[in-house]
Amino acid sequence: MLQGLAASSSEVRALSAEFENAAPTEVLQWAFEQFGTRAAIGTSFQGAGLVTIHHAVSAGIALPVFTIDTGLLFQETLELKRRLEKFFGITIESLVSMNLTGCEEETFSR
Repeated sequence: MLQGLAASSSEVRALSAEFENAAPTEVLQWAFEQFGTRAAIGTSFQGAGLVTIHHAVSAGIALPVFTIDTGLLFQETLELKRRLEKFFGITIESLVSMNLTGCEEETFSR
């Protein structure tokens, strides 16, 4: 149906109807087949992201997984990331901003 990231409103409506009652793994498989590794799972290590990772890994869907590292994460969060990588057998890529504003650097630097 889609050939890239652009979609008409009718295509979006059709996909919405198709996936309305679909299993999570069906949606993840479609995304991987459609976009390959351009599709990814973003997580902040909360319930929804972890369940999505679990569905993908359990179904053998090799979607990349990422988190946004603001540079302000607690050590416990970083340890959780390491434990999840080991548990799921995946690498969770940390995306780091290189553009902290002066105010953020002054307020939040370690």
